[in-house]
Amino acid sequence: MIAGGTGVAPMKALIEQIAATPRPVSLYWGARSPAGLYCLDQMQALAARFEWLELVPCVDEDLFGSGARVGSPAELAVAHGRCTGADVYLCGPSGMVESSGKYLVGAGVRADAIHFEPAGA
Repeated sequence: MIAGGTGVAPMKALIEQIAATPRPVSLYWGARSPAGLYCLDQMQALAARFEWLELVPCVDEDLFGSGARVGSPAELAVAHGRCTGADVYLCGPSGMVESSGKYLVGAGVRADAIHFEPAGA
């Protein structure tokens, strides 16, 4: 899962559905700065509750050492090998969803394995 900003809300709902039949899930959630990760405490609590869930907060820049990874969620997910052979779900601002989808296809993710919905759609 790759989310931008408030696009994390639908991902949280999917995670809660997956809890009925757990399987490994990685959620890369990005924002421009740590302040944009508006419900990080709640998402970290969810990841602590579900051992099958990996949460990777991502920011464009981390000037004050919040612990978030620096980089785009799509680039970090690909770099960490989380997209190979997986279905990838995208949700967030339309520009982020579009650029992430193009990046994933360019990195070798099958286009039919990418599912998306721009936030606000």
